[in-house]
Amino acid sequence: MPVMPLGGFHDGWAVGIGNTLFYGTSYVDKGDGSLENVFFTKAYEEYTLYYRKLISEGLLDPEVFTQTDPIANEKIKQGRIAILAAHYPAILDASKDYVKAHPGSDYVPVGPLDRAGAEPNRPVDLGIQGNNVTVITKKCKDVDAALKLLDFLASDEGFMLVHYGVEGVHWEKVDGKAVAKKEWFDKFNEDTTGKVKRNQGIAIGLENMTGLDRINSVGGGDIWADQDRLAAMDKARKILRPNGISIISAFNPGDVITKAPNWDALKPSMDQMDPVWKQAIFTKSDDAALKVINDLRDQIKKTGYDDAMKYVNEELKGKDVVKLAMPN
Repeated sequence: MPVMPLGGFHDGWAVGIGNTLFYGTSYVDKGDGSLENVFFTKAYEEYTLYYRKLISEGLLDPEVFTQTDPIANEKIKQGRIAILAAHYPAILDASKDYVKAHPGSDYVPVGPLDRAGAEPNRPVDLGIQGNNVTVITKKCKDVDAALKLLDFLASDEGFMLVHYGVEGVHWEKVDGKAVAKKEWFDKFNEDTTGKVKRNQGIAIGLENMTGLDRINSVGGGDIWADQDRLAAMDKARKILRPNGISIISAFNPGDVITKAPNWDALKPSMDQMDPVWKQAIFTKSDDAALKVINDLRDQIKKTGYDDAMKYVNEELKGKDVVKLAMPN
């Protein structure tokens, strides 16, 4: 059975991560202090031609952008993909059947990739994701009770309750740290649906209202997770992020451009960047690939790109702007 050197999961996730070899983020400095979407740069052309070469030389699974997760998982179970690009937890889950059936085999984390514009010892630049909002509706019959609930959930006690369950029943403290009771650990891990855990009031959604994630600082880790899995993930973090992480606090031009007065007219063209890139890397020549990219560039320009970028540059003048970012 033939083995494909590089593959991924549904819709190409996440083989495109190699873009970090060519540019640091989606909006780059043109050299004069003004910003440009990377789609209009030489670096984007080099990124496109690099992936066209991977496809043309048979190094990248040509089905990766159209396959579903079940198809991708089946390829992995059959040992047909040598290198996988995705979040490490997804790779662990998808490869466990193959690894179990072939003792001594494994998907080993490798990296980190070189990053354009970044020094080798630079921490990984990560943006904070998630924007959950908790509201009390005007139909609420007891606002004071709702506020008391939110206050409790935000406390350490509330955090422990909704994440771990009842102390003395589901878990206990050993040397000051929470440890799962074996009875419940086994029950929860044998149930692949999560229903047993939910029936105990754990992981029913309240954990999304507990504020800052304190699973390590207060709880001592995810006591319900497979500990071998946690150890593997910790090992992977040290390989992929040897210099730690740095949380991005600068302004993101990609957010600012959506506030431009002509964004509604521009957005349909901008949304074509990813589909057109996929089209370009399957063309028969480098010239054909660049023509596909340039045709969309022209279309984007005609739908108001320059005016939108003028707005972005004016809004961000003198402000700290994201220059480097890694996909989470």
